[in-house]
Amino acid sequence: MRSLISALLRRRCVRFTTQQCRRSLSSHSKHALVDDPNNVVLVEGKASSRTAVLNRPSVLNALNTSIGVRLTELYKSWEDDPNIGFVALKGSGRAFSAGGDVVAIYNLIKEGKLEGCKKFFRTLYSFIYLLGTYLKPHSHTVGAKATKEKAERHINGEV
Repeated sequence: MRSLISALLRRRCVRFTTQQCRRSLSSHSKHALVDDPNNVVLVEGKASSRTAVLNRPSVLNALNTSIGVRLTELYKSWEDDPNIGFVALKGSGRAFSAGGDVVAIYNLIKEGKLEGCKKFFRTLYSFIYLLGTYLKPHSHTVGAKATKEKAERHINGEV
């Protein structure tokens, strides 16, 4: 009986290990640097505030070129709009953002598509520069409650 149990345990471990090895590094598509630009960043807004929501929860909101382009467009339009006084950025799902989409960049480099990598870095660093020079109060946070509290402080002139 003991040999049967130990054999079953060994078989279960082998099956688990082979399934784990077959999994890819993530659930990214091969070219995940470019997604549907209308769905990767959602917009929420009330009165004089706007919130951009990163919408790639399956990959922990890893940043890609589409997200960079969309965020740049949104932030520039909000900066020019006198009716918007506060801007926030948050992530959907369990993470704010995992950072850059390294798996997709690795796949592009492996395939020799360096222009896609250059576009990725150019787009995201341009957005980071825009954030650093942004004229309106803005915040990025994981929790909606913290965003709301920070927005209220900015609107009330406490910061």
